[in-house]
Amino acid sequence: MDVNQSIFVLASLSKTFIAVAVMQLVESKQLDLDTDINEYLSSPNQRISNPQYPCHSITLRQLLSHSASIGSNLEMEMAFGGFDDDAFSKMSLADACFTYLNHNASNWLPKQPGTVRLYSNVGTSLAALVVERLTQMPYEHYVREKILKPLGIDVKKAGFRLADIENRQELVKHYVFNASYLDQWIQLATILNVTQVWTRN
Repeated sequence: MDVNQSIFVLASLSKTFIAVAVMQLVESKQLDLDTDINEYLSSPNQRISNPQYPCHSITLRQLLSHSASIGSNLEMEMAFGGFDDDAFSKMSLADACFTYLNHNASNWLPKQPGTVRLYSNVGTSLAALVVERLTQMPYEHYVREKILKPLGIDVKKAGFRLADIENRQELVKHYVFNASYLDQWIQLATILNVTQVWTRN
């Protein structure tokens, strides 16, 4: 492997692209950060709201700041993710978001949207879905055409799927510097009750 040609998996760093995409659409006045996302999703039979606070809007500002009161269900999230191309062909972005958010009330925090913060992969995925619906373009195509290409990034060396990568032998494998610390974090993450943390302050 040539270290000068290494290709890294961005993982959650790719959330930056979601924020850039949203802010491009805000800048062009196609989106408003404080409008109810249901106005952009155009799914009258599948409205997104916290079932305990159905009258409170969820906004892009909340999704991007991880304050939309979306809870963490790691087992269900892992069912949507994967490290091979099959994971992307089994379920669309819309299906993943709506399935998770309408699955049951336990996927939501018992807090009003905008009043509590909890890191949310599903929340940022929902922001990407808004980009898809508004532009009528698959999110990954939007990123490629409106962000990567204008920046002069070779889209042949960047992609959402393994099939997008020409030189797969240059992919850097995941590694952990301190495995014992990671194990402790994973155990803590599964039992962490963020609502207790917030009510103590």
